Amino acid sequence: ENKEALLDALVKEQGQERLARLERLLEGWRDRPTRELLGHLGKGILESWDTPRERKVWRMLVSEGFRLAESGRFNPEAAFSKVRQRLTQLFVDLAAQGIVKPVHPELLSMEFMAPMYMLRYGRQS
Repeated sequence: ENKEALLDALVKEQGQERLARLERLLEGWRDRPTRELLGHLGKGILESWDTPRERKVWRMLVSEGFRLAESGRFNPEAAFSKVRQRLTQLFVDLAAQGIVKPVHPELLSMEFMAPMYMLRYGRQS
């Protein structure tokens, strides 16, 4: 139970920090060309993952989180859903401006993040 509580607290805190970082990365996004915006966003996300604290939380998630989630004792989705929702909203906004095709914004956000997750998993696992 201690592991679950510790992991829950860490992931919740990380989720809040990630949302704040994402908001900082998105400041003034309407004034940037789309390619520059997405490049800036991707670079910022990758750089934020390269901090000692973020690497430590990632190692804990990989070693304990997935096992605990499968057993129903831990829900990482709850902590990170606001970040995913904000990124999805960005693609809704870009579609409304005619910058990207108006397809499922959740799918666009997953397609944007997938290569970064693949890099992260390969580098830090």
